[in-house]
Amino acid sequence: MRKAALIVFLVVLAALVAGCQKEEESMMTPGRDAEIPMDINTIQEPQSDAKEDAMQEASSGAVVTLSIKNFAFEPAELRVKKGQKATWQNYDSAPHDVTSVSGTEIGSATLSTNDVYEHAFNKIGTFEYYCSIHPRMRAKVIVE
Repeated sequence: MRKAALIVFLVVLAALVAGCQKEEESMMTPGRDAEIPMDINTIQEPQSDAKEDAMQEASSGAVVTLSIKNFAFEPAELRVKKGQKATWQNYDSAPHDVTSVSGTEIGSATLSTNDVYEHAFNKIGTFEYYCSIHPRMRAKVIVE
């Protein structure tokens, strides 16, 4: 009787240990939590190479490409010339959009992964925008 109880106890213990390991592994799935920033209350600073690339494109008058990734717009601030075009590409698995904070200067449809939105800036000014799906995502374009 004791032997049977001991065997049952060991089987249950082994099942619990195996279940905990699988749950821990599933919680560490690559990419699952990597897209969500630690503090979504602030605009994330863009990576320096993305900001430099965008600045070079803006100064040359070329179409400027902005990225949407890791629940942030990169770069968070961009200067362009009047008449210059900008494109936003969504690299996140989550949908996003590009919407003017005030006014109607900027307004995309919902962008799925790899979708692109293009806009020509024909007015001088500062245009703040955000993602209406994730309102803490904010950035701005300064048109000179």
